[in-house]
Order: sequence, then C-alpha cells, then structure tokens
Amino acid sequence: MKRLGIFVWMFVLASVFIGVNCTQAHAAARDFSYYTNDDGTLTIDGYGASGFSRKVKIPKKIKGKKVTRIAEQTFYLNTRVKTLIIPEGILEIEDWSFSSMPNLRKISFPQSVRSMSKLCGIGYYSEASEAPVITISCVKGSKAFRVCRKSFSHQKLKVRTSKKGPLYFKPNGGKCSTVFKLVKKKGKYGKLPKAKRAGYKFLGWYTKKSGGKRVKAKTKYKKKTLYAHWKLTNPVATLKAPSYDSGGSTWDCIYFGSYYQGSTTAKEKIKWRVLSIKGKEALLVSDSALDARRYSEKSHYAITWKNCTLRSWLNGYGATQNIDQLDYSSNNFIDTAFTEAQKAMLQNTTLENKSMATLVPELKTSPNVQVSTWAENGESTTDKIFLLSYDDIKNRKYGFHSIYNEDLVEWLRSDNDVNRKLSATAYAKSKLEQTKNTCWYIRNMSAASMATGVFMDNGMIKQLAYASESPYYIRPALKVNLSDAKQWSLAGTVTAK
Repeated sequence: MKRLGIFVWMFVLASVFIGVNCTQAHAAARDFSYYTNDDGTLTIDGYGASGFSRKVKIPKKIKGKKVTRIAEQTFYLNTRVKTLIIPEGILEIEDWSFSSMPNLRKISFPQSVRSMSKLCGIGYYSEASEAPVITISCVKGSKAFRVCRKSFSHQKLKVRTSKKGPLYFKPNGGKCSTVFKLVKKKGKYGKLPKAKRAGYKFLGWYTKKSGGKRVKAKTKYKKKTLYAHWKLTNPVATLKAPSYDSGGSTWDCIYFGSYYQGSTTAKEKIKWRVLSIKGKEALLVSDSALDARRYSEKSHYAITWKNCTLRSWLNGYGATQNIDQLDYSSNNFIDTAFTEAQKAMLQNTTLENKSMATLVPELKTSPNVQVSTWAENGESTTDKIFLLSYDDIKNRKYGFHSIYNEDLVEWLRSDNDVNRKLSATAYAKSKLEQTKNTCWYIRNMSAASMATGVFMDNGMIKQLAYASESPYYIRPALKVNLSDAKQWSLAGTVTAK
C-alpha cells in the first residue's frame, strides 16, 4: 500500500510537471505580439512582460499562420530570457531584435534566415561594463553563420553541420503557404508546393524570376531560390480596390479608350485608376488630367452640375441639356475617347449633386469663408461620364485622405493629401496659359456662381473663381463593365508620392 501511495504521488507530481511545461509552451506563443505580412505570414514584434520562461523557443506558427520575421526590438530589455531558440522558417531578423538582454547566454539560429543585420543586438547592452559571453549556435555556411563569424567573433560560436540546405519559394506576385523548406544537399527538390494568384494560372517553379528552367520534384537540388511563373487567364480578377496610406495610396490601373495627351494630332491610350471593383464593374478615374475647360462656357450664375456645359461636353449632350444651350452632340469627350464597342461598356451612374454648403454646413458660419449666395443643391443626374464629388475625394475606400469639417479654412482649403495630387498631360497643359498651382474640378458647386476644385500640387480643396471665367483641369470618372477583355488592358499600379 505504501508503494502504491508513492507511485500515486509520483504520478501526480509528474502530471503537475507536465502541465506546467505545457502551460509554459502555450504561454510562449500566447505572449508574443505580432502582425500579418502581405503574404499571409506573421512578424513577431514583442514578447510580453507576462512571458516567464527563461528558455524560449519562438513558435513556428501562431493560430495556424507561419512566423517568418522577427521585428526590431522584439526582445528589447528582456531580463528573464537565458536561452533563445529560433526555429527553421524564420527568414528575416531586423535591427536590435535582441538588444539589452543582460541574462541571455545562448541563442540558436536556423538555416532558413536569409536576411540578418549585424545590428541585431547580440551582446549589446545600453548599460554594461562587462558584457557576458553568449554561445551562438548556427549552421556552417548559413547566413547566420556568416554574419556571426564576421560581426560577433568575440562571442562563443558553436558551429553545427547539416546534410540539408535551404530552399526558398518566391510566389512572384502570388501567394504560397510554403515559403521555405530544407532539402538534402545531394538529393532532389522533392515535393513542391502550389501557389495561387487571382486571375492567373500557376505554371510551376522556375530557377529565375523571368525565364530560367522549370524545376520538378525529381530535379536535382541546385538553386536555393525558386520563382513561381504565371499565365494571365482572367484580367478582371486581378483588379482590386486601392490600398490606402496617408503617405501614398496604391491603385491598380487599366488602359481603356484613347485621347490626345502628348499632342493634338495623335491619340494615346488613357490610363485609369481603379477606385472600386465589384464583380466585373469598376469605378475609374483618369490617372492624369486629360483636358482643361470651363465649368460653364458663358453663364456664371445659377449653375449646377445638371445644367453646366462641362457635363454636356463630357457626355455628348445636345443644347437642351445645358444653361448655355450649346450643342455637344458631335464635339465631345465621350465620342473622342471611346469606340462604339467601348461606349457600350459604359454604365449609367446616378449621381447626387449636393452643394458644398449642404455637405459642409460649418462653412456657412465660418468667419474665414465669406460667400454672398451659397449654391443650392442640384438635381440628381444619370450620366456615363462625370466628375468625382466631394464625398468621393475624401473616401478612404477610394484611396483618398479623410476630410474632417473642422479642417476646413479660408476658401474651403482642407488638409493637404498626397493621394489627391495630380499631374496633367501635355495636351491638357497646352489649354492653360499658367499651370502653376492650378486645380482639377469636382462636380459640387460652392457659391451660386463658383465651382469647387482640388489643388494639383497639394491636394487641398479650393473654391474657384466664377465658373465661366477660367478653365481648369478635367479628370473624368466613369463606371464600366469589363466583360469584354479585348477592349481594355492592365496598366500596372500607381502609387501617390
């Protein structure tokens, strides 16, 4: 019975010990802070104060996602960790990841690391007269080995050997769940992962980003980096909404239609930015200002988007559609820019045409803004070609910076925005005598006689002079059904700067 009691207590103690170890292992993963990379993998950027382990192994995965990067200062000022194990699969180690760790005595690096700075912080202490020696374990010939041998030779290097070598997978615009694996140095590549990319067919893994030889499972291991190759099958599926950034958003672009840009004699393909995409229907705005015209050619009072001559010129409307009774049915933008097949792709878009006084009621009481007669709301219209509105140019989903009403100051100026800055074609510039500090129109009226625009050079909002006096740049917008892939083509991306 005594022996049985001893065994029971031994079992209980073992269970407690195992439970503690499991808790520690779980806590190690739980206590890491992290963020998701563009390729779906994770970067760890902190090890929480609640992490109590003195021996820490960085997790290969967190919530099913692979960890591939250690960010700056991840373990900065950690005073508990004595042993740090970095597993295979970590590709990048940034500056000062391990700085000011006074109790660190052992650190182990994998073969997978392909980017590692000598400023990673090993042995660096902000306040230390005698820094302890750290045992660094790394594989001979690896990136970590080369960095440590050169930059940390004063530390104790424990060099390992391996019969396997690193193999990196570069999706080349797509995504792949496997970014790294180890392969026998004198063996074959073995099973290769599949990659995915919207709108493309995966052709396989190749030895070069462009060109090169295709690699298969039975191919002898030689190249350490393989690149995915692709064949475009569905261009619409490749388009996505802009990625917003206050420092410069990025838009997918397409070529659609043609217009005079470099000269008045030869038309060139028009480049459009994709503001939104839903199925095969895309909202586009021209990448550059394509022309320069007046909002209204003659009249300068009681102008709205519905009755202005600019709307008629863009859409090819007749004399009954504008306040100046000018006929644009045979001299207009839509017929000049698009073929019959392309015009059939343009969608009718219902537009709200509210005045700036309605959109920003604070303007009416602002001491900095003096307007004798504010514009009334215009009637809604249905058009194929139009100008962006005030609501459009502050929509982050379209890639623009938000505008808060309290930001507005004299003459409707608001916070500047690099994402609203614009260039103009040579043809458009030729329409203006002075191109410095000029604007591009939005369709909302401010005063009863004044249109509203956006500064070309800084993206601020501006109340323009009389709508019939000076021409300003035109940046057309439209909705188009992209089903007919023969009528348009991909044009890469544009990032605001």
